Amino acid sequence: TPPVWEDKCIQVHERYHVIDHYRWGVLPWLVMYALGQVYLAITGKPNSQHFLERGAYRRQKACQDAQDTQENGGE
Repeated sequence: TPPVWEDKCIQVHERYHVIDHYRWGVLPWLVMYALGQVYLAITGKPNSQHFLERGAYRRQKACQDAQDTQENGGE
């Protein structure tokens, strides 16, 4: 397993957030992210359910699935 900063799929996840920062603006994004975290803490839902994280996790999983398929010879 590569270190986290070399993991392609984590980079895909984090780049999604960078694009969101451009779309929302960094400060509004941070405020909404914090409010979402409070909601998740109250409801006990996982971070992957945060509305600003769903797309990032979806892309990260697609990347991981593609890597798994590639490692297994395209099966």
